[in-house]
Amino acid sequence: PVRALIAAHELTRAGDEAMRAGQLDDAMRAYRAALASTALADPLPLVERILALAVTRSAWHADADELARQATQRWPEAAAPHQALAAIAIARGDAVVAGEHLRRASEASAAAGEVVAAAAAAAAAATWFATGHAAPAAIAALEAAHRFRPDVASVSQDLATAYRDADRLPELIALLSSRLAVELDRGAAAAIALDLAAVYGQRL
Repeated sequence: PVRALIAAHELTRAGDEAMRAGQLDDAMRAYRAALASTALADPLPLVERILALAVTRSAWHADADELARQATQRWPEAAAPHQALAAIAIARGDAVVAGEHLRRASEASAAAGEVVAAAAAAAAAATWFATGHAAPAAIAALEAAHRFRPDVASVSQDLATAYRDADRLPELIALLSSRLAVELDRGAAAAIALDLAAVYGQRL
């Protein structure tokens, strides 16, 4: 077991060196050999390396899809397998499927306390849900991104646009009011106030 463990680490190191040298095929062979040894107590970091590499080539997508799905079962708390599945779905033109995997990646990152990654994945999910014309899912993803990072203006603006397009005026008013309450820049505050006034005008 000790020799097998040393060999697995040496293979992983060889894969890392091949990656740095741009020798992707050699890197993949080394990583796969290390994973096949079953000597590593926690192979998730190695699986993440394989997936990050595999999504870069369409010829590797089928194997990556299978490995990522196995990984979601073994490590449901991991974000990387869902990110890989999202990348594969994007390559296949499955926008809504990509959005769903990014949503799950966001949830996994949030559970791990990684709010920046969670917000980024949720915002990306919203983009792909919108591309797939799944507006309610896109809004829900933007709401999640805003919960994680209410300080990111672009997320707030995208959420406001989504609420406006969906004619969800009460939610839009609440969002704009919360932004106005914390906005320190006078010009930005004035713009938000004008938006808020226009929304109230729509309700009259």
